[in-house]
Amino acid sequence: MYFGKSGDALTQALSRADYSFLDEIDANRLPGNEIFSYAPGAGLFFGLAAHRHGAPELAEHFLRLEWERSEEPYAREAAEELLVSYNARELFEKTVPLAEACLTKYKDTPFADRAAFFKIEAVYWQKKDQETLDLIAKMFPVPRETLKVVHPELFLFLTVAETRLQKTGWEKTVREFYATLPASSLHWRFYTFLKLEKERLAPFSPQELALFEAKS
Repeated sequence: MYFGKSGDALTQALSRADYSFLDEIDANRLPGNEIFSYAPGAGLFFGLAAHRHGAPELAEHFLRLEWERSEEPYAREAAEELLVSYNARELFEKTVPLAEACLTKYKDTPFADRAAFFKIEAVYWQKKDQETLDLIAKMFPVPRETLKVVHPELFLFLTVAETRLQKTGWEKTVREFYATLPASSLHWRFYTFLKLEKERLAPFSPQELALFEAKS
């Protein structure tokens, strides 16, 4: 039995996207590793179900079980779901250690870049601007032209961080950001930031500001 249901009944509920069985879970007696007798990757699947059911803490519990079980590919997928959730919920103190664990575990794999991104994103949203710049330089040691193409959101983080710190040449970085990146929501995000930081508008001509607004 799983959550008061037989395995077949649980499968049918999941196939209907009926996640009401999660409401029966006692928060003081959360399921443990016994869920893995249901199916490989059960922690990931139940975590996703809990997320869709609007139960982020329960989703975190299941995804953590999957991550700690270390069975692939489910552990990696669970880690990514956790990292996305932590940053979305501003639980940055949880993002950073998990991202660092992923960087160690998945070194020299494509997922290492994803883990690095989530770590940088967490630092960026905490307005740790110099650390943001240092991490981008360390984890993505590529020319700016490459960064803009491969990781445009990181170039947004870099532009904002340089602007807030008023790094030498930050105005040039802003102009480069608008002139060379294809129009996207990243421009709107930066322009929103720029309007809140009104003192940063001074170096730009009315024509440039009009261009910034138009591309945003």
